[in-house]
This record gives sequence, structure tokens and C-alpha cells, in this order.
Amino acid sequence: MISHTSGSRNRRRAVSLLLAAAIAGSVWSTPAAYAGKEGIYLNAEAYFTLEKIGFTSVSDGTNLQFSIRLHNGSRSAVNFGAYGALVQDSSGRRYSAKLTAKRNALVQPGQEQDYGYVAKLPSGAAPDDLQVIVFAWDYSRKTYMRELGAFSVAAAVEADGANGAGSAVYLNAADEKLPADAAASFAVARLYEVYEEDGGWHLYADLLVTNHGSSALTLPSSIVYQLEDAEGNMLPLEASGPALGAIPAGKTRKLTLKSGVALDGGGNGRPWTVHVEANRADGTELTLASVGANSGGAIAGLGGSEPYIRADGSTTLSFKLDSASAVTLPDKTVVKAVVTLSQSAAKYASLPALQARFQSKSGAGSFEAADTGSHPAYLSANGSEPYVFEASLPADADPDDLQLVLFETAGSGAASAAHPVFVGDLDGVPTKDSLDSEAVAYTLGEKLPLETGGILDEDMSVSLMDLQLYQNESTGYATAVAKFKLTNNDSSALPVPDLLFDLAGPDGRVYSGVRQQNAVSSIAPNTSYMVAYSFQVPGLEPGADVELRAYEQKAGSVSRISLGSFATALQIDETDDNKWNVYPFELVTKEYYRTMNMGSGTFNYMLQLHLDLKRLESIVYDTTLSAIQFEYTDVFGIPLSTATASLTGASRMVSGRNTITIPNIKTSQYGSGDKINVYEVIQTPNGQVKRLLGTFQP
Repeated sequence: MISHTSGSRNRRRAVSLLLAAAIAGSVWSTPAAYAGKEGIYLNAEAYFTLEKIGFTSVSDGTNLQFSIRLHNGSRSAVNFGAYGALVQDSSGRRYSAKLTAKRNALVQPGQEQDYGYVAKLPSGAAPDDLQVIVFAWDYSRKTYMRELGAFSVAAAVEADGANGAGSAVYLNAADEKLPADAAASFAVARLYEVYEEDGGWHLYADLLVTNHGSSALTLPSSIVYQLEDAEGNMLPLEASGPALGAIPAGKTRKLTLKSGVALDGGGNGRPWTVHVEANRADGTELTLASVGANSGGAIAGLGGSEPYIRADGSTTLSFKLDSASAVTLPDKTVVKAVVTLSQSAAKYASLPALQARFQSKSGAGSFEAADTGSHPAYLSANGSEPYVFEASLPADADPDDLQLVLFETAGSGAASAAHPVFVGDLDGVPTKDSLDSEAVAYTLGEKLPLETGGILDEDMSVSLMDLQLYQNESTGYATAVAKFKLTNNDSSALPVPDLLFDLAGPDGRVYSGVRQQNAVSSIAPNTSYMVAYSFQVPGLEPGADVELRAYEQKAGSVSRISLGSFATALQIDETDDNKWNVYPFELVTKEYYRTMNMGSGTFNYMLQLHLDLKRLESIVYDTTLSAIQFEYTDVFGIPLSTATASLTGASRMVSGRNTITIPNIKTSQYGSGDKINVYEVIQTPNGQVKRLLGTFQP
């Protein structure tokens, strides 16, 4: 442990070895990882920086608390016990600084360690007037100290602000039971003004609280939050959403606050200040932090996106307001908005429970919006999930006056709470006065007349070859899968265009498409490639009229460019005939018969198929995308066993005789009403989906 009282020979020897390589009294620029920070170097690889500046008013003066961070990039350990710190003001007066907690003095190679100090100063001490001096213990001098350099306190505060770190607030002045190094910083991530059902505007503040101490921190119960407007009026703020709980050392947590009473006016864009205060045991009030921000600074426009701030302050997920539409009818105005939640991390992420409302910026009202789809519990690595929200508003509602507010709900029952996590502005939303479509009539298999010249090369043709309805095995909801043929008519390879597709149902609901995960990056000359998009379309049936809308989004742009809209229909595939359409193949069953291989309590079902299998055209595609599944079910439709067959590869199904073995069926489950269902199964980013092709009665 660190102690500054020992005068042992070993310490003097260690000091002399370190000082031999030191540049005494010099302050150098630090590496890029600490850009903007002053550094006092021991050698080319080891140096000090000044961190976590905090001022606290006490009854007999001001406490300055700070940390000296030792960065050891050298190949041997550095003993911080050989060094110390003190504070000096502009008049040359010096103040002793005491360590606030015990630490291991040895900093190992490649490591860094903070050592916290506190110095008692006169009342009114300010950063511009102060320096922190770092010294080495040198017992050959009368003062026992050799100065290595001095930090500007003002520069350290400014550097922390530029890096978004904020100044640390030491909390033991608010609660003496806390450790001396208990410190936190407060930053306003965003402010939203939300019009609520009580007929008033309420302000929500997302406050990021970072624990700068060495142990877990629970904020004192004496802390209260106040909201101040530009005129100096104060309003109380109350916690909304999940409780903050204990914050691990070095970690950040999000605290959502809500104004306890309705605001005077509203609509976002106004300046506010959030005050963090503490009611001390002696009856006095202590202001710990004051953070200012404008409300509505993080509102996304059409095509824009904003990060979703999670409970730990991370922002690897983001919401994007993909599109919106409004239809003004004689008796109502129907408004829809498509929002996509995406993540940039290569790991699974749980999806938030979302609710939505459309609010009027002029304060005319707030209207609940329905989520028209179903969603998985988790988002795949680097995946995305579309949401479509719809609401019917009064006929005289102005679509350009609307904002979409997404709320995350937490808890259950009476303890549940909702707080806003995204606001999108619908200003400029396309509006029409009827549900009539302007889409071009389209027939499957034809070349889509898409606009070229952007990401779509003029020598690349796109055709929709197959549009079938499947069932998602995880959610049970309908999923439309569109199989597109991309043909490179050029003499050199062309990149696969990152096209975006929406599917609009006959009721005007819009469903966003998600491209298959394993798509190639380029297409060889004079070659065709198949790429599949899936759409979660609850409520649609085979044969339904739909509108396929194509878009592109150029690199660096937040808006989508329409490439065309096409009227077509979901295919109706007969399941009681002997032909199976599995693009790019067609399978015709000539005959079939069965055998059973009995075992001890189980049997294997052997289905002998004589097929006429045709490849309809030459096209390259991901062979893991699609397969044929044979499902043995009992009289109640309960699956007992399955077997999967491929249409490509060495063990693929062929024209002629094929043997399908469905294994391990219990003899006790066998019945006269058993049957075999045959499905095409497709892997989509939202899970496996399947489509019934036909049925065999054993």
C-alpha cells in the first residue's frame, strides 16, 4: 500500500533510478489516447495526467478533489509510492493534498491507475487560479521533494469537457457515509418535450451518471433534481423508467427524469438547465452539478436516425425514421411511420418493449399508434428490425405538424412506466387524399423497370421471380419471401446493389423487407444471382394484392430515393397436386411408396419418391438459403419427426428415385391418420420460415 512516511534505503534507491530517466519540471503532449491532456513524463513510456477534478463547498472553505493517473507503458513496474502531489495558487501559496483511499502502489507494465487526493482550500477557490504539482520524494533535499511538473487545473477541467467526460463531483459532501473517493459525473444525453394525455407538455431528461470512484456507487437518497427554464423558473424532476441502482466502478448508467408538473407551452427547441442537488443532514442545500441543454436536439427527420441509449449508456443500437405517409379521408387522417431499429455490434441484443404515439407540435393532441407487426425478443448480430406504426387521427389533423414518439416500457402492472427513447418529426410527410395506388402493374418474371444511374448499374437487371407466403416457426406470423433475379449483362463483374424493398398491403400497411444474410458482394459477367428478401406481413393471405416499392440509399445519406412502385399479388400455390414450385426448381411427383424399418420401440419411415426435377434456369444462389423438409405428423397434426433434403450438392434430390428417411418415430405414436407434410424452408434474418408444398398420406 502507498505510504509517504517511510524513508527506507530501498525507496531512495528506487527514486534515484526513476529520476535518472525523468525530465524534471517538463509538461509534454501525451499520446493520441489522451489527446488534449497535459502530461508529466517520467520517461518516454510512463507519465502522469490530471483527472476527475471536483470542487465541494464545506463550512470552512472549499475541498478540491482530484486524481493523478499514472500511465505505465514501460516494460517494468513503476512505484507510485515514490511520488506525491500538492496544490499551489497564483500567489505561490501551497496546500497539502492527502490520498483519499488506499491503493496498490505498484503499477504494472501496460497498466494505468488513479490515485485520488483531496486538498482543503479557502472559500471561492477557482480552477483558473490553481495548479497541481507532482513531485518525487527526495530525502537529500531540505523539503524532501523534487518537483517534476505542474498541471493547470483549468486546462484539466477544459480537457474533460472536450472529451465528453465532464467534471467529477465528489459525493461525500452530500453523504458523509460514502467513501472519500466516491465521485460521479452527470451529463444530459438528451431532452424531449412530450405532449401527454393530461393535456400538457412534460420534459423528459436522459441523464448519464458515470461512477468515477473505486467501488460500486449508489447515489445518496438526499439527491434531488430540479429543472430551470430560461427565465429562472424552477420545476421538480422525478425519476421515470428503471431504477438507477448501484453503478459499478468506472461504469455509466442512464437515469431518466420527468418534469413533475406540466410545462408552460412546449414543442421542443427551448434551453433548459438540469440541477443535481443534495439536501444535507445539517439542513443546507448543496448543488452538485448543473447541466444545460436544448430540448429536442436529438429529433430525427424523415430518413434520419438517432441512437437508442440503453440503460448502461451504450449506443450501439439506433432508430431510423425510414419513411412515413398520410392519407386524408373525409372522416379521418390515417398516418403511418416505418422505423427500423439497427445495431452495429457483432452480438445479440434484446429488443426494447416499445409503444408509440403521434403528438402534435402545436399541442393539438396526442394519439396512440398501433404496432402493426410482431417482433422477436432478440436482434441478431449487426441485424435490424422494422416497426410499422399506424394511427387514425381527426380529419382536420395536419400531418406536417406531427411527431412520432417511441416509448420504452419497463416493469409490469401498477409499477410499469414508459419513457421516450426516440422522437421523429414528420414534417414533409407525403400526403394523398385517397388510398388509390400509383404503382405500375407488374407480372412476375418480368424485368423491373427500376431507375438506374445510382447504386443500380444500367447493365444490371432485376426481376421478381417468386413472391410466396410462408409461416415463421418462432412467431407463427405470416412472412412474405421475395426471390429476385439479378443479372449482370456487363463484360466485367458488378457489385450486388444494396436495394431496399417495402411491401404495402391492400389496407395501406407497409412492411419493410430484410435481405438474406449470406449474399455475395459481386456478380460475374453474364451471370444471374438470386437474392431473397423477407417481409413480416401479419394478416395477409395468399393471393392478396400488394405493392412492391423499391428504394436506394446512397452512402453517407440518411434519405431514401424511390426507384419505382409495382402492383402485383402474393402467389397462390396449390398443395393438393403433384407439382412443387421451389424457385429456381420445379419438382413433379411421379409416384411414391413407403417402407418402415422397425426397431426397439421406434421405427424409421422410408419414403420412396420418383421425381421429375427440373432446374428452370441457370442462376447462382446461396445453397444454405432453402431446403425441402419432410415432416411426419400424427392424426392431430403434431410433428413426430422430420428429415431435410437439399436441391443442390452431392446428396441432393435428383430426377428419378429418391429415398427420404424420417428417423426415430415411436411405435406407440403410429396411427392410421398419420401423414407427411412437405415444406420449403427458408432461413431469414428473423428466423426460419416454411411453406407447405404438398402432403403424402401413408
